[in-house]
Amino acid sequence: MERDVAIVSRGRLGNIIYKENDLNFEMEYEFGGVNCVAMINVPTKREWEEKTPFKKNQRNEILVFIANEVIRNKAQGCNYLITENEMFILEHKKEENK
Repeated sequence: MERDVAIVSRGRLGNIIYKENDLNFEMEYEFGGVNCVAMINVPTKREWEEKTPFKKNQRNEILVFIANEVIRNKAQGCNYLITENEMFILEHKKEENK
């Protein structure tokens, strides 16, 4: 399985593109403030199969992969928080809501 995360910046906004083999989807992000480096809009569990080409049971694993890739490429030393419809890249301890 080949997969990658691309980050396309447009000032304070941009897109996160997740690619896995021949499949992909995009999510919008914007820069945050205080200890929030960025906020990424993610499809909810209900929307997941409508807005992405992936199964619902793949959602958490894909979102964690995306979070780790964003941190590795653009926000080293940060952590993440995943909620129902957003992912936060943060400057403090890692937490995850499922």
